[in-house]
Amino acid sequence: PQALAYSPNPWTVLVDTSVFPRSPSVLNCTSGCTYAVTGSTPLPSGLVLNASSGVISGLPSAVQSRVVKIRASN
Repeated sequence: PQALAYSPNPWTVLVDTSVFPRSPSVLNCTSGCTYAVTGSTPLPSGLVLNASSGVISGLPSAVQSRVVKIRASN
């Protein structure tokens, strides 16, 4: 997989407000592609990454500013 991206970037969310689920755009990702947060910085509290679809969703529970790395693999 190449060019994994979420739009908009950067992405601003509000505490205690459900986020509109964000799907990634990614090139050359065949069926069975999986997604994972990489590195030492997790998603902000309350947000989750669906490992099968790459969709980020949830309800942010704290004020946080983060740069998170997500990897797609076949």
